[in-house]
Amino acid sequence: MPQGARSAFRPLFVVLVVLVFAGAAGAQVTITNVAPRSGPVAGGTRVTITGTNLSDGASSVVTFGGVSGTIEAQNATSITVLTPAQASAGARDVVVTSASGSATRVDGFRYTFDASLKRQDRTVSGGAGSGGTYQPALSGDGRYLAFTSGWAFDTGSTLSGVNQIFVRDRTKEASYQAGNLVRISQAPNGADPDGASGRPRISDDGRFVAFW
Repeated sequence: MPQGARSAFRPLFVVLVVLVFAGAAGAQVTITNVAPRSGPVAGGTRVTITGTNLSDGASSVVTFGGVSGTIEAQNATSITVLTPAQASAGARDVVVTSASGSATRVDGFRYTFDASLKRQDRTVSGGAGSGGTYQPALSGDGRYLAFTSGWAFDTGSTLSGVNQIFVRDRTKEASYQAGNLVRISQAPNGADPDGASGRPRISDDGRFVAFW
């Protein structure tokens, strides 16, 4: 075949290759939104996931931290799913797997500690307190509760009527296990502060507390 005839087919070949790859890229699974973004560790939160190529209408799987949720409705652009229970609070990756592939929303859903709040004017052993509690601040998953009080709560402080900062671990609160309540506004050696404190702010993971 003459050289000119062979070169005439090259543009057509290039166009076909481009079309094939463009079609493959268009079939990718994407997650554009997860709503709501949080719910209790007990599971059962109804979540809507939107995106592209999420489902062929019947066969998709959605996992939260590797645990499958219960799908209630699904189509190519939306999936409604009930979250599964988790053993602990915190962020989990959301993964959608369909016939077209899979997509991951890193830390797409945050599980929160869902125990009912109790009165906080309680000692480390659960006894009734004699002072008010106020200026509460919760960690991101609801596990840790920082607050201000002028009462010592049997934490070893000898101060009375001076505002101090405390943090309650709500996972230990039901039976008032050891460590359920810790005084934060104290010296490294556990000594009482030389003045009042207030307005606590706690980090999302509960590791840090700031106050004045």
